[in-house]
Amino acid sequence: MKITNTVLVGLFALSIIMNIGLFIKINDIEKKVTQPVDGDKKEHSKAEKKDEKEDYDLIMAMSYNQRFIEKLYFAGSNKNWELADFYLEELAEKAEDIAKHNIVEDEINISTLIKEALYSKIEAVDNSIKKQDAKLFQQSYLALIDGCNTCHVNAKHGFIQIQVPTANSFPNQVFTPKK
Repeated sequence: MKITNTVLVGLFALSIIMNIGLFIKINDIEKKVTQPVDGDKKEHSKAEKKDEKEDYDLIMAMSYNQRFIEKLYFAGSNKNWELADFYLEELAEKAEDIAKHNIVEDEINISTLIKEALYSKIEAVDNSIKKQDAKLFQQSYLALIDGCNTCHVNAKHGFIQIQVPTANSFPNQVFTPKK
């Protein structure tokens, strides 16, 4: 009986090893088959770029922008210029990301709208932060909010309205400058 059990265990182990080898070989073949040949590279990359545009999660990007705009408000209102600068930079990076993806929805170029509605407003807020001017910050922040809402209207999403925060959604974060 021991010889039979040993033989069975050996055959079982051999079949597992062969299946793993077969799996690896099949993956290698699939990779080779799906790789574009030199002449197809341009067409393949165009398709990838199209998929990238279609796959861009605009609502997620806008959600980040909304979060950054809210945190920017509380940082600037508390004259925490370093933190305000940080959140403005995050907002600017996300706006640039949306712009570079050339997003078009329902024949409306969202990327162009973002550039037109926000870039100059972001620069104005940046100027107020650099000057550490609380009054100028409030004015430029209001203009930024207006830019968001103008963009939403032009994108046929006027039902999405942004306002100056009335309450802090981030009670676990300190927005006052570090002493």
